[in-house]
Amino acid sequence: ASKNEDPPSMCIGINLRGIWLTKRLRDNERRKLDRFSWQGIENLLFKKQRFTIVPRPKKNQAPPKDIVLWMDHYRMSKYIVQLCEDFHRFSVQLRQRHGSDVHGTSQRKQALERSLQ
Repeated sequence: ASKNEDPPSMCIGINLRGIWLTKRLRDNERRKLDRFSWQGIENLLFKKQRFTIVPRPKKNQAPPKDIVLWMDHYRMSKYIVQLCEDFHRFSVQLRQRHGSDVHGTSQRKQALERSLQ
């Protein structure tokens, strides 16, 4: 990309907990638009340049709308789906090896309980 081009308006963050969508503002600031945990995602799809997040419906609520993002090239949408699959698979493996405490929540809880004694 050249220096005169505008930065992409949407950014996708993929990590062990799920997917983050942010909007890029002026001066490279970002504003969080939405966050989807892996448990909250029903499916991830790509068709040509379209990348789709299908949220999992919650009990007693109307089904959520799919989130559709358009990429510059079909390979990018395919790559994003593959990257998401890899991160999700890795987070599942971590949970299986280390129990449900992938993010250190039980360690923090134990430290808090010790400090209260």
